[in-house]
Amino acid sequence: MQDVMEQRQSTMQIHTNALLLHGFTGAPSDVEPITNMLLEHDWNCRAPMLPGHENGFANIGNVRWTDWITTVEQEAELCARQYGTFSVVGFSMGGLLAAYVANRYPVERVVLLNASVIYVSPMRFFSFVWEKLRERDMTQFRRVSKVPQTALLQFMKMAARLRHEFRHIRQPTLICQSGRDQIVHPRSAEYLRRVIPGETQVITFPRSKHVICWDVETDQVVSCVKRFLIGV
Repeated sequence: MQDVMEQRQSTMQIHTNALLLHGFTGAPSDVEPITNMLLEHDWNCRAPMLPGHENGFANIGNVRWTDWITTVEQEAELCARQYGTFSVVGFSMGGLLAAYVANRYPVERVVLLNASVIYVSPMRFFSFVWEKLRERDMTQFRRVSKVPQTALLQFMKMAARLRHEFRHIRQPTLICQSGRDQIVHPRSAEYLRRVIPGETQVITFPRSKHVICWDVETDQVVSCVKRFLIGV
């Protein structure tokens, strides 16, 4: 998916522009079902590839967490110049970045999808690994095995620095959380509801795992985001 997924002429209407941010070791495809839904409703959407995530993570070991911040700032500034105001959608690590953007740019609404806040217990992750072994599905493990520890350290540094950003979000915020998330603990949704000072709406998807936009409740996730952002 290209960085600029759609560039229509902006009419400067309220709620017709969005910046969508993917997760660590992910890609813009993480949020593609939501992006496609918004494009079908004539929204202007930007879904950048974060540094180091190109070409099978070939360069991710040389990227610092500040590089992710810089890229997101550039995208947010472009959205502000082109559209005036915009909404931001963040999945997993993208949720941290979405909070950062919401506190510094003319953001109207915020959508957090399994935002990186509280991580799972070892037993919960082991259960997920065991399930994948039984299904003989090694896809995710092969992908993650390409990511060096230095990149994981950069992610952890950014998570520690940006976690407080949630406490300053004053825009209406939709919090979507998977009930079977093997990476971000479902308790994260309740934490976010407590600390975000603005109006919040929490929706749990009990049958979904971490990659919420591509799991068994994809249609329900997209519908909830649609109602929140578009109102239909």
